[in-house]
Amino acid sequence: MTVPPLLDGANVLIYTANEHCNNYGYVLFEHDNKKVGITAFAVAKYDGDIGYCLFSCDLDWNVIGGTLHDSLQEAKECAKNSSDIPVNWIPIGIHHYEILVERFKNKEYGIEELQSRLNTALMPDPPITEISNRLLDLENDLESILYTQSDSEQYRLAVNVLDAFIDFLRRGH
Repeated sequence: MTVPPLLDGANVLIYTANEHCNNYGYVLFEHDNKKVGITAFAVAKYDGDIGYCLFSCDLDWNVIGGTLHDSLQEAKECAKNSSDIPVNWIPIGIHHYEILVERFKNKEYGIEELQSRLNTALMPDPPITEISNRLLDLENDLESILYTQSDSEQYRLAVNVLDAFIDFLRRGH
């Protein structure tokens, strides 16, 4: 199962593979006297929050535990320190960007919210310079469209810019 773009309403930034053989520990639910194995970690961020959430997940990407951290690095260190096996992080993939673009195209939100969501999800760790530069260009293009174009033109122009960005990602940058 592929990591969802949102966990507990927060935008996923990085995650680990989620496999049955992963043993990152467990969460004990005392009221049920039940142990649930942690098969994956994800670091996510809520819109407008400054903190980073480290989520412990089960095999179906259900959040079974979480901690709040001041930085992405701190969240990663917490996962590393709580596990007896190596934690290998995976940056968000193109499908996350495609989902954001599709939601914009479906008019679920406007340019300003799209910018906020891209900013939350944009930086892989470590940053990949070419993608990072293209994301900054995208941010500038959307900003320009937002403040220089009429309301009737904003959506059409933004879709063109976003389609070019997705094409860039699909070509393998």
